[in-house]
Amino acid sequence: MSEPLDIEWPEGAFTKVFWRLQDVKTRKVLNMGGAGSSKSWSQAQHELIYALQHPKIRTLIVRKVGATIKDSVRKLVWDDLIKEYGLTGVASLNLGNNTITLANGSEIIFRGLDDSEKIKSIQKINRIWCEELTEFDEKDWDQLNLRLRGVQNAQMTGTFNPIYVGHWIDKKYKIAENGYSIVDSDVTLLRSTFEDNQFLDDQYVKELKKYKTSNPFLWQVYGMGEFGVEQADNAFAYAYDPNVHNSPVAEFDPEDRLHIAFDFNLEPFTCLFFHFSPGRYFYVFDSLEIKKGNIEEMIDRINHKYGTHLYSATVTGDAMGKRGDLSQRDNASYYEQIRRRLRLSPKQLILPANPTHKNSRAQVNYTLSNHPHLYINPDTCPGLVRDLRIVEVGDNGKIKKSNRKDVAQQADFLDNFRYAVNTHLYRWIQNSMKSSPLKNRILEQN
Repeated sequence: MSEPLDIEWPEGAFTKVFWRLQDVKTRKVLNMGGAGSSKSWSQAQHELIYALQHPKIRTLIVRKVGATIKDSVRKLVWDDLIKEYGLTGVASLNLGNNTITLANGSEIIFRGLDDSEKIKSIQKINRIWCEELTEFDEKDWDQLNLRLRGVQNAQMTGTFNPIYVGHWIDKKYKIAENGYSIVDSDVTLLRSTFEDNQFLDDQYVKELKKYKTSNPFLWQVYGMGEFGVEQADNAFAYAYDPNVHNSPVAEFDPEDRLHIAFDFNLEPFTCLFFHFSPGRYFYVFDSLEIKKGNIEEMIDRINHKYGTHLYSATVTGDAMGKRGDLSQRDNASYYEQIRRRLRLSPKQLILPANPTHKNSRAQVNYTLSNHPHLYINPDTCPGLVRDLRIVEVGDNGKIKKSNRKDVAQQADFLDNFRYAVNTHLYRWIQNSMKSSPLKNRILEQN
């Protein structure tokens, strides 16, 4: 038989990830997702159905180590799909050569890269699926791509959890750098999370969400489906503790005074929103980040979101924003443009000189260690949470910022936070440190 095999599937058998896969036409696909997102399950469904619908094609499913195939991808395709849906009448499994043959002549072949000679002997492969692509080397991916030749509509897919910023997959396709979009016209990125899988039970989702506050790295990778970043060895904010400082308690209160801190790197252009009362509470509840942004766009978004609460707001941030802007007819500074467009009085701008990195590090870590109620909302301020974990200082005590392409050296949200602490908590820090037993420890590390 060489005709397509039309199978009637149960209603509601597919997640959102499966339907997205149906629409992809590029040669390479990066199927990246968090825990429970259904990326591998949906990929297995996709490959099986494609093989059923297209006679005499050859699909190669690969793991880095062949010994892992039996209990992973082969079980998924044969046990969980073919046997579960009663398709053994049109499919047979040969354990000797790890191949499933369909009645229409299509084959699904399972191999490990540690058996590279057997992979080289397979000719005219139409499709390749690399499960757990982060276990592969870049050269593995490139070599497999060369196996897709002499056929029409060839496609190669890698499924994976994103793991960490700087992994070769991230570097090769500049995924995190480009805001999780792919600029290569021959590659499609599909990013999924647990919210794309309607079959997950509530208890699993509840457990996964606990990582928001208990382990931001795991939440970023397995909850948000993004490349994670671990705590830096020589972190600027060494006193930051996600278990202590991350909390949904930090939320906007329309009855409380609004405060905003700006940093003026325009790629990205960022600001933080917070409430505070010295010695009582400091709640960082929101952030804005505009890629390739400008003053006008940022002001428009602030007005749209908080326009009715700006009458008593204060603005602080990078003192460099006080310089004249030659693009303005009257040479108005960034802060003057913000003041005018937000309809603030001059007294609402509080702009002390920028602290040195060394002094600022002492201020920030003293505050993180001693402030009784300093909370950051991890859902609305992920950039700040990231910066507090990964931004490092060099041997000179300054923040590492030499490579703007490295997310760990951008530090934009950390700068917002530094300016906010210096402007609004400086006096509290000075008064508190006079009697604090932690004073020497804080200063010694700076």
